[in-house]
Amino acid sequence: MPTAAPLTRAAVSADLPAIAAIHAHAVHHTPAVFREDPLTDAAWAQWLAHDHPTRVVEAQGQVRGFVAARPYSPGLSGYDGMAWVSIYVHPDAHGQGLGRALMADLIAVSPRHGLRELVSRIAVPNPASVRLHEAFGFEHMGR
Repeated sequence: MPTAAPLTRAAVSADLPAIAAIHAHAVHHTPAVFREDPLTDAAWAQWLAHDHPTRVVEAQGQVRGFVAARPYSPGLSGYDGMAWVSIYVHPDAHGQGLGRALMADLIAVSPRHGLRELVSRIAVPNPASVRLHEAFGFEHMGR
């Protein structure tokens, strides 16, 4: 029997503990996050209050990953419509297609948020993230 496609949807405030835990794990255990400390609960709540597309993916009724887009360079009109992409999947859920589901969902909803170009930074080596981004047409621009 085929498995059901992962459920992706807009993040809501009830998702913030799961989002924060997934992000905190990445901060503490991977080079993928360019910060030293996880975001606070207040920072996550403020994030969600803005019109930054933030999407989650559920598996077995639990949030197992999220993707978010934030303005590339706020205040500089030449960058309007451009956003940074951050995507994280719970470490126990890697390899299940959740990242692909999240990226497809973000790309689909981006125009509704006025976004026409998405960019990402990937700490290397991270072949899974590189493959994910390339599968959606992201191009390597520099190192």
